[in-house]
Order: sequence, then structure tokens, then C-alpha cells
Amino acid sequence: MTEIEQLNYEQIIKYQTFHKKLKIDIEKALYKLIQLQIKQDDYQLVTEFIKNQKGQSQTKMNVGGNTFQNFEFLQTQFQ
Repeated sequence: MTEIEQLNYEQIIKYQTFHKKLKIDIEKALYKLIQLQIKQDDYQLVTEFIKNQKGQSQTKMNVGGNTFQNFEFLQTQFQ
């Protein structure tokens, strides 16, 4: 193998190693991006839930209480 062929071979090995490392880094970055997107979606759901709860919590508590009373009423009828 000539000196030029040897240098070319070494360059190929370096680029292959660089490519493997770059591919791993890209996969890690994509994984982190997916995690951040999931966290952002969760955050948006929580903030929307909180916004929807303001001023409606008392109404929802009353509806929940009425549902529970209706369930108790139905339960006593079937026994």
C-alpha cells in the first residue's frame, strides 16, 4: 500500500468514526427533542386544565356531588 493509499485509508476510518459519533449524537438529540415535546404537551394540557378550572370548580363540585347522590339513590333502588 502506497503512502497516499494509507493516508486515504486513515481518512476514511476517521470519517467513518466521525459519522458514527455524529449519528449517535443526532439520535440523542432527537430523543431529547421528543422528551421536550412531550413535556410541552403535558404543560399545555395542565395550563388549559387550570384555565378551565377557574370559576368552574364550584359548579363541577356540585355536579360531582349530584352524580354521587344519584348513584346512591340508584344503588338503594336495586337492593
